[in-house]
Amino acid sequence: MRDANDPGTLEMVFPRRRGRPPLHGVAMTAAERARNYRANRKHRRQTGSRVLHVQSDTTLLDKIRDAISSGRSPTAIGRLVAELAARYPATAD
Repeated sequence: MRDANDPGTLEMVFPRRRGRPPLHGVAMTAAERARNYRANRKHRRQTGSRVLHVQSDTTLLDKIRDAISSGRSPTAIGRLVAELAARYPATAD
């Protein structure tokens, strides 16, 4: 506790609890956690999200070619193309 009238009193600092803090102030239930886990897994499976910045240019080109030929969503193809384009910014001569 801190006395508001005493300027010499400092705020007490307690050690933080272990682990990740709750998202909205309260911990998720097991059902909410499972629902989020399944939704994230489904999203990753649909977009094929992997770490793109560590893959070679050839691998990215192969992924773009495969995505176009298999009829994947335009957003997934756009994400792959954007990663490749970001590696080679256009320069004005």
